[in-house]
Formats: sequence, structure tokens, C-alpha cells
Amino acid sequence: MTYIVENELIKNEDFSAWQRGKKQRAEEVYSRKISEVIDSKNLDSYEWNENEIDYENAVYEYDYLEVVLESTAGIRNSLAHGSPMLSPTPIIEFDITSTIINKVYERFKG
Repeated sequence: MTYIVENELIKNEDFSAWQRGKKQRAEEVYSRKISEVIDSKNLDSYEWNENEIDYENAVYEYDYLEVVLESTAGIRNSLAHGSPMLSPTPIIEFDITSTIINKVYERFKG
């Protein structure tokens, strides 16, 4: 896992959880901007406009790969041996695992 991270065969932005976090961060920045506009212009309201949100350039420095590296052994054990707990985590684990496999194959092949 360390090898594929160090050689950028997987990246933070490959994972849907990281993408959701970046989207949420962009919306938080936009929400603060709206609050400032409302305050500075003494407005009663402001219409939320998706086109004004800068999703692409949002600064999101969360290192999801570090979390993946730390939890890989636990994910592997959970998938290999099962768990007595009934929870939605297998879906998350399969999403993480399939992202890793697909991106490594895509980038290594190229």
C-alpha cells in the first residue's frame, strides 16, 4: 500500500469520501461568503446559487490516503473473516477496495 501511495497509483481525489469532503468544504466557504454579503449589504436573504460555488478550486487538505493506509489491515480482516456487527461499513469497505484496485490497474497499465 505504501508503494502505491508513494508512486501516486492512488490519490486522495480518487475516493468518493474525499470528493464529498471537498464538495462540503467548497459549500462551507460559499456559505461564509453569503453570510458576509448579507451582513455587508444588510440583506434579509440571499439565494443559494450552485453556479457561484467554486468546487474545483476549493482548498481541502484532508489526507484520506493516510486514513486508508492506517485502516487497510482492519478492512482486510473484516472482509476476510466477517464481523458479528450489522452495519453499512462493508459497502464503504468495498468502495475503498474497488477504488484502489481500479486506479492502480488504470495507472500502472498506462
